[in-house]
Amino acid sequence: MKDLTTLYPHPVKFLCDWDNGHIVEIHTLDSLFREYRDTNLFDSDLGWYRGDGRSVQNFCSALVELVAGEPGTVWSSDNMKIERISTPKGSSGFTQMKDFSSS
Repeated sequence: MKDLTTLYPHPVKFLCDWDNGHIVEIHTLDSLFREYRDTNLFDSDLGWYRGDGRSVQNFCSALVELVAGEPGTVWSSDNMKIERISTPKGSSGFTQMKDFSSS
């Protein structure tokens, strides 16, 4: 199996929150999969919801939306919330973060 980081040379990072702050972690796609692949996180029967009412049927669909969307979007299901907190600079297919270093 290919390492998920080979799909994105500069990995997107996610802020993951379980049980309203009881556990808070920062993950890449790869670290999230490695850490939680044997849990119910990737089960297909868990619905995921965004604040604007959009919903998807499983975590993988929510991840696709997170990677393709803007940082700051939060998806939630059951006792977990996940938010994309970074955009890889220079990678195609992603919106670039504003560079504040030249301001």
